[in-house]
Amino acid sequence: MLRELVRLSNQSRRERRGLYPNFPVNQKQRLSYQLHHHPSKHWVVTAGTARVTLDDQTLLLTEGKSIFVPCCTKHRLENPGLVPLVVIEVQCGEYLGEDDIIRFNDDYARV
Repeated sequence: MLRELVRLSNQSRRERRGLYPNFPVNQKQRLSYQLHHHPSKHWVVTAGTARVTLDDQTLLLTEGKSIFVPCCTKHRLENPGLVPLVVIEVQCGEYLGEDDIIRFNDDYARV
């Protein structure tokens, strides 16, 4: 299992089929508030603290904690801290294409 994760982590993003190890979020930064119709996600915090928003619920996750994000759920991942946030993201579903993202709010003007 570990050997397979190492092999997958060395592949390009497109080849990984939904596994994104060591996904960093910089200090005081956040991803877009978005949803996907097809994939669900599982986030595992490996360093730092994550502020996770699922629909209208917000919670904090610390190192070693994880959360499941069902498909069709609005979600956002933020780093509220002063240290880097690192998560492992595993996407599950029949379709994992980037064109499935619907953004509702985005700090980088991608809405």
